Amino acid sequence: MFKLKRYVKIIIGVEFMQMMVFTILLLGFDQLIKFWIRNNLAEFEHLKFGVDFVYLTFIKNRGAAFGILSGQRYLFIFLSILLLILLSFFYYKNLQADLIGSLALSFILAGGLSNLIDRFWLHYVVDFLAFNLFSFSNLPVINLADILICIGSLLLIYRAFLLEN
Repeated sequence: MFKLKRYVKIIIGVEFMQMMVFTILLLGFDQLIKFWIRNNLAEFEHLKFGVDFVYLTFIKNRGAAFGILSGQRYLFIFLSILLLILLSFFYYKNLQADLIGSLALSFILAGGLSNLIDRFWLHYVVDFLAFNLFSFSNLPVINLADILICIGSLLLIYRAFLLEN
């Protein structure tokens, strides 16, 4: 029985390390894209991205979604750290050895940490994906981190409501 517990701990440790490597890769990819955007585009410059309705546009977002609460950098840093800690604790208590939960946490951690790094070092979040769908010109400019957070949140909702029943 003692050996079984030991092997289970090793397996959970390996799965946790795989999740962290995946998280770091996503985080690094987002930071690499943001670095390229900052160094190759002027603020508000548009660059067509393959199709007619997607553009690369460098925006310095000093607020939350849609620029809400602009200038509240310390509030966003505090809330980001708090939410990432709570989410990590929730994972530790409820989602270990759960593939969907691990993926959700990886996406949310990578996105949250990437935006947190921007806020901490740059004092703004680099947003770069602009969409012009159906002639709506005021859609928010977002980044890969925002997309990762949304996907992770949807995975958590899926796991909580559809897999538990």
